Amino acid sequence: MVCMAAFRSGQDLPEKTIQAIVGEVIGHRNRGPVVCDGFPVTPEHLRRLPAGSIVIEVACSSETREARLIEREAKTLRKWTPGAASLRDAALPSLRDAAAQAGVPYLHLDNTQAGADGLEEVSNAIRKESDSAS
Repeated sequence: MVCMAAFRSGQDLPEKTIQAIVGEVIGHRNRGPVVCDGFPVTPEHLRRLPAGSIVIEVACSSETREARLIEREAKTLRKWTPGAASLRDAALPSLRDAAAQAGVPYLHLDNTQAGADGLEEVSNAIRKESDSAS
């Protein structure tokens, strides 16, 4: 599996990494829903996802986010500077627009009150979207 811990914040993903991520998603889809945290980032990434994909934007309070980013920074090369602009946040409007144009469901999930990973809330959102698409 592709490990994002080796990438620095704001670094563009190499083509080989994008292909590997999309390949993993496609390879695991026959077993059930696949969650790919942090991907897609750009409209180009979105266009490469397999048919039937949905995108879930997981948001949380700035306090919760800061605590999580500090924890991530301690474990990976992905450094974070408090108060710095987020390139991923800046890309969200174009990703939302691309999803709307492509007819890809784009859900917003507030993960402020959830546990450390919010997995249950993401799972419920996926089930709900899958049920409504059926």
